[in-house]
Amino acid sequence: MFAPGHILYKDPDGIVHQGWMQKAGKINSWAYKRRYFRLVANPAQLWYYSSESVVKPRGGISLLSSSGDTSVTVDGDILKLSTRKRMFVCRTGDSKSAVMWKKTITECIKHERLSKLEGKKKLLKLKNLSVGKFQGAKKSHSIENSTVAKTTDEDSEALHHRSTIYEEKPNVNPCSPNTASTPDESSLR
Repeated sequence: MFAPGHILYKDPDGIVHQGWMQKAGKINSWAYKRRYFRLVANPAQLWYYSSESVVKPRGGISLLSSSGDTSVTVDGDILKLSTRKRMFVCRTGDSKSAVMWKKTITECIKHERLSKLEGKKKLLKLKNLSVGKFQGAKKSHSIENSTVAKTTDEDSEALHHRSTIYEEKPNVNPCSPNTASTPDESSLR
């Protein structure tokens, strides 16, 4: 499931890693039951099922939460996942498999944390851009208001007349003497 440079690969369903492990019970920690596990990215979750073909999971472990990440440790073939609420203990069958599960889960947590960080950076950047545009619009609006306040009614009318001509015929220079008269209807079409 890993590529060089620790790029996380996932199938179309978002599954990063899957396989059989034995999970210790919540109440009877000495009793292990065989479960099929699927590690899913975005959001980082480790789901467990009674069999490989079952669609509905028996339970899941949220690997990232606001209260902190899930810590993952390996002791031989035992994989321990500690959340704020509970410790999950799973037997993988061999130490190599346990290390692979730990590495994949850790990488999945890292990947999601980076994705969230990038999302926050983009959101912050968008907020800063929109605030900058708003402030720029406020400045130009206040300059426009002060300019209008200083002009007389006669100046405002002439200014409005020139801007109307310029908007209707953008290739005409509003300052040239030829545009001083009002355009007739035929020139506006």
